[in-house]
Amino acid sequence: MRCERTTLILLCLILTIPAVADDDLTFVILGDRTGGHQEGVYARVIEKSLIEGAELYLTVGDQIEGYIEDTERVRREWAEYQELIEAVEAAFYMVPGNHDIWDEASEEIWEEVSGFESNYAFEFAGVHFVILDTSRLDDPAEIDLETLVWLEDELDGHRDQITLVFYHKPLWFNFVAQGREDPLHELLVDYGVEAVFCGHYHTYAADVIDGVTYTMVGSSGGHMWDDIPEHGHFYHYLVGRIDDGGLSLEIVPLEHEGRWEHGYLTAAELHGFDRFHNVFDLGGVFVGENPAGERVDFALTLTNPLGEPLGTSLSWESRGDWSIAPREVPLLLEPGESLRLEFIAELAEDGTFYPLPWAEVRLPYREDRYYRAGTCPRILRSEVARPLTEPLIDGILAETEWEGAGVTDSFAGDQGGPSDAEATRFFWGYGPEHLYIAAECVQEDPASIRAETTERDGAVYYDDCVGFFFAPRGAAGDVYQLYLSIRDVIFDQRIFTGEEGLETDTGWNADIRHAVRYEGGVWTAELAVPYTELGMEPPAPGDTWRVNFRRKQAAEGSTADWQHPIDYDAEGFGRLIFVEG
Repeated sequence: MRCERTTLILLCLILTIPAVADDDLTFVILGDRTGGHQEGVYARVIEKSLIEGAELYLTVGDQIEGYIEDTERVRREWAEYQELIEAVEAAFYMVPGNHDIWDEASEEIWEEVSGFESNYAFEFAGVHFVILDTSRLDDPAEIDLETLVWLEDELDGHRDQITLVFYHKPLWFNFVAQGREDPLHELLVDYGVEAVFCGHYHTYAADVIDGVTYTMVGSSGGHMWDDIPEHGHFYHYLVGRIDDGGLSLEIVPLEHEGRWEHGYLTAAELHGFDRFHNVFDLGGVFVGENPAGERVDFALTLTNPLGEPLGTSLSWESRGDWSIAPREVPLLLEPGESLRLEFIAELAEDGTFYPLPWAEVRLPYREDRYYRAGTCPRILRSEVARPLTEPLIDGILAETEWEGAGVTDSFAGDQGGPSDAEATRFFWGYGPEHLYIAAECVQEDPASIRAETTERDGAVYYDDCVGFFFAPRGAAGDVYQLYLSIRDVIFDQRIFTGEEGLETDTGWNADIRHAVRYEGGVWTAELAVPYTELGMEPPAPGDTWRVNFRRKQAAEGSTADWQHPIDYDAEGFGRLIFVEG
């Protein structure tokens, strides 16, 4: 018998059957908690939702961070989730997300803690609820035949009821909402499904398509690119009511007043934001090893992406220790017209490189509603590598070995803002055969360490790690990517320009020496990279490579990036300059 309440307790299921007096129903839908969960937010969302007096709670997936091999740790994450939802006395049903189920072992644990298979259905107050597992799918055509038969049986057997379907990855948003073939949507229409609820992108959007009400619930605690509601980014939950008038839905934001209409942001509008992403074109400007006190001249080209004249202004927020002029520029652009604007930026004498200044232009997409297109200048950084006597690669950063090395301790987080990772330093040196690199990463709480990947070229980037991008032949050459985890495991690949643009070769495995050590709340890494592995001769003083590097603190979803933004395009890399001792 299916339960009307499931509570997550490891290896134990507590069942509670609430009494429902009539067919009226109030229910709460929670968005993603994880995917870079923000500490404390999910608990606040749940606390606020208790005012609804709902008989039923549902999620749209991603309850835990997951993506780890240690099954006992996975169970501990589920136990932590249980503690978060203990305040909810209503029936509670979960949807499996990609952070909950990513392989067979995690699926088995899901079944243990939820009491359900990954696809399941239940009845509540005369409403039929169908939970579909899309945790490992990216295309509705990938749904296997067995699941399709099960789904069709569930829908066919309840045509006379209101049927609500929940699944994690928003296949509708990527397919039918963009006019692409969507066999899942066709099936839902054929069987008269009332509404569909999804998550995954931490962004809100909704639409009614062929009579089916679709909702992509945004974040209830997972990381967001920004915190601008007009972009669909705001912490919230959804409250649904079913009565004689049918289904009604409202958005309840966590940090804003009131309740918002279900159609606050449509899928068409959200897809339309794609045209705003190329509004800015920033050229890079190289600055010295220490730009403090230097004047940095740079240009920005802005293009009107609208089909109508654009009257607005570009304004700069001088964040941190940077000043910029002019601070505001009025704009009047015809459709498709581009305008080149010149600016001067200056960093205070003892200033910190990050955060960078932030430019913003408001672009209308609805009456009294704007998309805030923003960017920060690409001020390309420089670091030096100095000659070193060959250090012992043992994970111990002996002062005598690394004295005189180039040192970096200023890093960026999201959008060119300051990094929220714990204190981090990188060291650079070189010898006749090797490039020498070291990293020092404060991590005071050993329980926060994430180190699950054990095999080379595994998902090291989901663990606590440091990463490097080398373009020794300049921006037009190959890029070599190298990640080293706190567990001393390597992921590496070569990135090159192929027939379809940038392509990757994970078969490139660098023969490097490396060592990692954790002690006293700090983990350190040392690497010796042979120049031959990068196809290079030993550098001479004055030679320059294009590089970028970073630290990832996985459990907190924090990054420390040297050159912002970090990606595979070497045009945006900074410079590593080889100098004399």
